[in-house]
Parts: sequence; structure tokens; C-alpha cells
Amino acid sequence: MKHPYSAKVTHKGKQTTWPTLRGELYEHDVLIGTFERGPVVDHFVPPIEYKFRSDASKHRFDDFADSLSIEETIEALI
Repeated sequence: MKHPYSAKVTHKGKQTTWPTLRGELYEHDVLIGTFERGPVVDHFVPPIEYKFRSDASKHRFDDFADSLSIEETIEALI
């Protein structure tokens, strides 16, 4: 069975390794949140930051992530 989640990258920076990112998270075809990662500064790759539209959608996504963090799950979906 296919899972209901997907990530759509809406902006990707020009840097070849660890580019800046912006995107949207979907559950089936419904937008449930957004994510972004800023630029690398002094060889530090910033974590992915996310915002969900509701606590319920965040909890469902977190349950789907299981043993991974939400950030790791977003990276896997990309």
C-alpha cells in the first residue's frame, strides 16, 4: 500500500551541495504544511524547518515518520 504523503520542492537554490530549499507537504492532494532550509554558512548545514497547518496534521505526519524525525522524513520524501 502506498503512503499518503508527498513533498513538493517549490524552490531550490543554485548551490550544488546542500542547496537552499522551500517546499510544501501534502497528505493525498491536501496541503498540510511547508518546509524550508536556509543556506550553508561556514560549512554548517542548517536543519529543515517546517510548519504544519494544524496540530492534527502534524501528529499524523509524526506517526507516519515512526522512528525518523520529521526533518529526516521530509528529506526522504524529497
